[in-house]
Amino acid sequence: MSRATLPREAFRLLEVADPQMRPGRDGGAIVQQPSSDSFGRMVTLFFQITRVTYRDLLRATTVIQPAIYAHAARVATEEDKARLRRLWQEQDGRPRNDADDVESLLSLSRVVAEAAHNPVITLIVAAIGAVFLRHMDDMLVSVPQRREGARVARLIVEAIERGDADRAAKLIRANLEGWAEIAEREYPHILDSVVRWDQ
Repeated sequence: MSRATLPREAFRLLEVADPQMRPGRDGGAIVQQPSSDSFGRMVTLFFQITRVTYRDLLRATTVIQPAIYAHAARVATEEDKARLRRLWQEQDGRPRNDADDVESLLSLSRVVAEAAHNPVITLIVAAIGAVFLRHMDDMLVSVPQRREGARVARLIVEAIERGDADRAAKLIRANLEGWAEIAEREYPHILDSVVRWDQ
């Protein structure tokens, strides 16, 4: 490639670390402390290069998540359990609605990963979650499906609170397998597509 192309592509790779531009004579691109979302974006680049599909990613998640939830149930502290309970509490003294449940469902895997107290687990879950959140939002989930997901999520929180690793693992596996069935039936074209890296 040309000399002009190389720095441009190198800077594009650095963009996963969310660089800030500092003006002035001593300015330029300042790379920030990378976040889990930055890691997710970088992982997505490798997924695209190796032609990983969303189906591959969903199947991997179905294998990985039950082990993480089981581990979290064994090691979660009282503070972790309180954070999980707060996901499903009423906000600002008003009754919960479907939007609250969606927000709680999106946060559940992250909070469970943090309750596992392992930085590698936290990074992996955040990375996969970032891919799903950024690139699979075309898969619309109906209101009844979201409500069922919220019901199961509450049962998962109860299982983790009780330290019931087997039940937590079974519940999340069944939930993911159910979601995969819906995706296979309604969105096979998305599942067959290669994970894409974009900004």
